[in-house]
Amino acid sequence: MKWPRRLLGAALLLALAGVVWLYLPGRAKPARFGPEDCRRLALTDAGTGRPITGIEDIAPHGGWLFLAAQDRLAAEAAGRAGRPAPEGAIYRLPLAALAAPGPLALAPATLPGFAGPLHPHGIDAGRGRLVAINRRYGPEGGAGVDLRVYAIRAAGLEPLHQAPAPGLCAANDVLLGDRAVRFTLDRAHCPGISAWEAVWPGAGGALGRMALGGDGDSGDGSGDDGGGDEGDGDGSAESDGDGDGSGGDGSGASGGDDSGDDDGSAESNGGADGGGGGLARIAEGLVYPNGLAEFPYAGAPHLAVAETRARRVTLLPAAGPGGAADRQHIDLPGAPDNLMPAPGGRVLAALHPSLLRLALYRFGWRSRAPSRLVAIHPADGRVEMLYDDPSGRRFSAATVGHLTGAGILVAGSVRDAGLLVCGGAA
Repeated sequence: MKWPRRLLGAALLLALAGVVWLYLPGRAKPARFGPEDCRRLALTDAGTGRPITGIEDIAPHGGWLFLAAQDRLAAEAAGRAGRPAPEGAIYRLPLAALAAPGPLALAPATLPGFAGPLHPHGIDAGRGRLVAINRRYGPEGGAGVDLRVYAIRAAGLEPLHQAPAPGLCAANDVLLGDRAVRFTLDRAHCPGISAWEAVWPGAGGALGRMALGGDGDSGDGSGDDGGGDEGDGDGSAESDGDGDGSGGDGSGASGGDDSGDDDGSAESNGGADGGGGGLARIAEGLVYPNGLAEFPYAGAPHLAVAETRARRVTLLPAAGPGGAADRQHIDLPGAPDNLMPAPGGRVLAALHPSLLRLALYRFGWRSRAPSRLVAIHPADGRVEMLYDDPSGRRFSAATVGHLTGAGILVAGSVRDAGLLVCGGAA
């Protein structure tokens, strides 16, 4: 009878250790921004008055930040019940408003013209355009995904192209070029996901590429399109897609360029509705690729890919096939989510120190999850801690961060409300 008791005692000790691990997170690591430097900027929808939650991705352009927001829990619950999911939105926030105390009321920036509801996931902006991965829920199309390209106008985001494509359901993040877009494709199975992939994902992910069709409208270039490349209002400037990725603030901030569009890496393999090309898989063998960013490195544009389940970022030349021999890996103190170019040729990454805590928070089983933001130095592999909140008390589960030319750190979350703002006046 002793062995069953010992086993039961060991099981109880393990359960207690698990509870302690979940609810007593470790100390915060030394970081550039401490809790006293940061605050939550509350945002509300101007039409409904409801708090804006789930700003999972951010795209800077001109003097604006475009915010992709979706209440995922509400959308998924509606999908399971067979009801239409509440729509998400893309909002436009002036950079100057980061100094405001809040709450701020924002109206959705998109203008009518696309078929079907909007549930934005990854977004990117550059050269007067914005591209969004749009997901569907429940009766809207299950795992269906389409690509939406907008022209950035003073009145808002004007619809240009809408393109569904086979295999796009695995798309996670997007990088906008002049004549094509690149995606991270986070899994091999699409539609759906295999049970093995969900538990223990292998290197089944890849980058994807799709040619853009249509008239190539990229804004009127007059400066009245609500976000030209004249600067972001804080001393920085976004890349104009000319291939140098330099940006006016030295950040390399870029909505993508066409440096890889004609590099022979992979041509589009068919037509798609809305004038786009077919989706082609390139740079295979990635472990759950998530965020994607372009930055200048060694005198040429490079891509940074967040391999979430491998807890690393992978660097590879933007021009070329992206084979294993061309890749450089940098290990990270957490699982990377979205990536953004940062001043000084760095890459800013939002990290999840614990994927288990993230999952419990993401699906509504916990009220908080850790947030961590780092700046990666590609030249020497250094990782600079910008913000660390192991308890998630101030801001939970940051999925994206942006460092402005004025040194203000902005972050959004998969579920939390508003934005985290570090630095700048409140």
